[in-house]
Amino acid sequence: VGYDIIESVTNGWLLSGGVAVVIAGFVGWLISLRLTQPLLALTETTDAMAAGDLSARTSIDRKDELGVLARAFNGMAARIETSFATLRRFVADAAHEIHTPITAIPTNLELSREADDPELTKRALRQLDQLQALANDLLDLSHVEGQDADVAHVELDLSVVVRTVS
Repeated sequence: VGYDIIESVTNGWLLSGGVAVVIAGFVGWLISLRLTQPLLALTETTDAMAAGDLSARTSIDRKDELGVLARAFNGMAARIETSFATLRRFVADAAHEIHTPITAIPTNLELSREADDPELTKRALRQLDQLQALANDLLDLSHVEGQDADVAHVELDLSVVVRTVS
């Protein structure tokens, strides 16, 4: 009789333990799915951006830390897209600014040579100076953007500036 009780208790423990393990595994799977789905969506969005689609955004709409991360990521992606658009416009404008003197200089030099006109030579030299200044500005800008610029920090007494201005 005692063995029957021990056997039924053992079977009950084994059955309830097995059910508990299955339930815990299922709940763990659901929790991991809830955590990994947004991370996989965020990874998919980063892959799309890395492939060149700067308009890609994640659609995670949650109130927890993953939602905060998704909103921060979308904000960062929007700033990157804006920066690239600005950079593209800048490069197009710079190319136009450089193209104008480059096309004018050979013409002016050729006319100057044929006409022996010092004024045309001066104009070509001015255009060359403008082109060189523009190229130097572009180089300076690239150094600043690349954090290569040596920025001198000077301590400034504002009271002296105010007295001087007044």
